[in-house]
Amino acid sequence: MHYARQDTLSPNDCLIVGALEDAALSKKLPLKALHPLQHSLKKSNDLRVQTNPDSTSFLLVHCGAQASYTQEKLLKYLKTCFSFLATQTFAQVTFAFPPLPTHAPDDQLALMVQQIDALCYQLNEFKTDAKTLPFTHINFFLPGATDKGLHTGKIMAEALRFTRYL
Repeated sequence: MHYARQDTLSPNDCLIVGALEDAALSKKLPLKALHPLQHSLKKSNDLRVQTNPDSTSFLLVHCGAQASYTQEKLLKYLKTCFSFLATQTFAQVTFAFPPLPTHAPDDQLALMVQQIDALCYQLNEFKTDAKTLPFTHINFFLPGATDKGLHTGKIMAEALRFTRYL
């Protein structure tokens, strides 16, 4: 899996955005496209999808109130998104979740990389009918995060993968 960090959003197959009910979306996001989806979200962990075959598709995730937005909930939302993505044909996706109030941006980015990598783990080397995931590139858009956070997450994910092979 190829992981990258983005300072600005570039076109890809699917943009996954976490939306807090009491906070505005980042002005760097395509707000016109996301606005109708945002108003249709009802409760925490609710998903709304807008599929565009000829351009970027959008997946909006309701992340609840900012006061209750925690590391555990972020990991749960990532898992929900991953379950959806595994059934799609997107080759490149971008995750754009709001910053956790209890984490530095680099720590949150490392956490997100580790969670996504753990969800991608399939132990295909030992299966006769191995299934591959449709996506090969995962980008992260998190204001304030640096390449250090991405690098830390990739190292931790690689270490966890290595221990699974032992």
